[in-house]
Amino acid sequence: KEKTGFDDFKFHTFRHTFITFMSRAGISADIRKACVNHKSQDVTEGYSHHDYFAEQRTVFNRWGAHVASLIGDDHVDNVVAIGVVQ
Repeated sequence: KEKTGFDDFKFHTFRHTFITFMSRAGISADIRKACVNHKSQDVTEGYSHHDYFAEQRTVFNRWGAHVASLIGDDHVDNVVAIGVVQ
């Protein structure tokens, strides 16, 4: 506690931090699993505390752009704008 400032800090906490870091860095699930020597992907993902909001935003924005390209400008009057996620 003296060095970390956390009451419940354990060395094992580094595994959670490392796996979360790899998730945020876009490291594939197979590589994350191998780096921590897990046999099961489910176990590895249980350690990750990454919310994937930035990745989801990217996916939804790309999907929106794809849909917009399919309908073209001539159908804009039929679309209700719900806002753009920044």
